[in-house]
Amino acid sequence: MSFDLAVWEGPHPRDDAEAGRQYDELFDRYHETDDLVPPTERIRAFVEAAIARWPEAGGREGQSPWGHQPVIEMASGPMFYATLSWGPGPGMAEPMAQLAADHGLVLYDPQTELVLAGLARSRPARAWRMRNHQGRTWPRPGEETVRAALQSLARDGFLVIEDATDPEADFAQVAMQPNGVYQVEHRRSGTLHVTQTVSAERAGDVLVRFSGS
Repeated sequence: MSFDLAVWEGPHPRDDAEAGRQYDELFDRYHETDDLVPPTERIRAFVEAAIARWPEAGGREGQSPWGHQPVIEMASGPMFYATLSWGPGPGMAEPMAQLAADHGLVLYDPQTELVLAGLARSRPARAWRMRNHQGRTWPRPGEETVRAALQSLARDGFLVIEDATDPEADFAQVAMQPNGVYQVEHRRSGTLHVTQTVSAERAGDVLVRFSGS
């Protein structure tokens, strides 16, 4: 199993839904083809910076986080598709998002369908709160609070990040299934996304991103 991240150069999306459409179009054009094209200068610079931070380890797969080597082969035109080993991959999402932002690029997580870097504008400040299945609430929870609550989540329980002024608007929810599997649901700009079988770390990442929106 791999953990994938997509990085591209181009107009910055206004929200996650627009980013998803851009991702589909770019992936189909530049990666679902046998005719890959040379990466743009900015994408090449990003890949070189990423390799400098996470080395290819002599090109021997299994000794580095990269699932495909040479890594530069996953760059085509304005898009780089990072295939990462599942173990270290999720932990690379945040620093890779910062690296993408430093290069003026968009970074998108196709597993959760969320933009990690490169939104065209900041989302309006909202009164985010966290609520659990027992009715307990935490106003504007920080990352430490979110991850602690997730760690203590019981089976059949859930945590939801929502706007206290409009609970029917965008939200992110993590539910612990009876078999111990985490299920993530989130809604951005009216589009609902559901992801099953995610790690506790990835589930926490989604909640933290919403609580910090």
